[in-house]
Amino acid sequence: MIQFIYQSVFNVIKEKPVALWGTSLLCSLLSLLAIAFSGLPIVLLPSGLVLQAAMAVIYVKGYRRETFVSQDLFVGFSKNFLHIAGGMAWMALWLVLWLLVPVIGPIMVIVKGLSYSMTPYILLTQPEVSATDALKVSMQLTKGYKGNMFLTYLVFGVAVWIVCFILAMLSAIEVLSMVFGFILFIVSIILVLFAPAFLGLLQAAFYDEIQKAVAFAKEHPGEIYQPEYLKFQPVYVPYPVEALEAAAKQAAEQVTENATAKVAEEKTDSSEA
Repeated sequence: MIQFIYQSVFNVIKEKPVALWGTSLLCSLLSLLAIAFSGLPIVLLPSGLVLQAAMAVIYVKGYRRETFVSQDLFVGFSKNFLHIAGGMAWMALWLVLWLLVPVIGPIMVIVKGLSYSMTPYILLTQPEVSATDALKVSMQLTKGYKGNMFLTYLVFGVAVWIVCFILAMLSAIEVLSMVFGFILFIVSIILVLFAPAFLGLLQAAFYDEIQKAVAFAKEHPGEIYQPEYLKFQPVYVPYPVEALEAAAKQAAEQVTENATAKVAEEKTDSSEA
């Protein structure tokens, strides 16, 4: 699944690099302006949270090759502002509380952050779900996906760390310090500008895959969902594990039945002979 997610995101970036990056940069600039010119946290916090939620949905549109405009960033201000801001604030509050847990706080923030990651989409696309229940729905949707989500983000983080570490080591060499120091500076700028869009698309890819699984379950109750990413033969067992185990068991039973039928047929032929 991880290979499929990365390949899909890279394909999207190739098709719409400017539009997605520009809208992402606009969202970041608006958030910074809100911080700079808002003296009251009660004004700053809701506006920033609503912008982030709207940006998450824009990433989904971009991932699905749907048309979007920069005005979509402000959709949360024109409808259900309090609903969206309240749900995002509720999620942030819970993450802060998990962080305060002694010793395992940071680990819990990572786990719960993945569980709550679908909250922005739910708040904007399912207004009938209350702000507090959005977290519960997100936890249900991400069940079975959190492992692959964590590994996907980990791959990105490790890759960035390796590149920066190598450049930092090379820049420490006196002869090469100026050249690789400049390259490290450029890479850092690129990461600051483009990493939010890339990570947003990674999350959008998981949301899209989850929605496909949900839609299939509604249209074909009782049937086994076969995701598109199975053709990539991932190393990690893809979701849903229960469905794949059931399919394997059914295949094994079919092999046993065929073998039994063949033995019975051979006995019948021998007795007739």
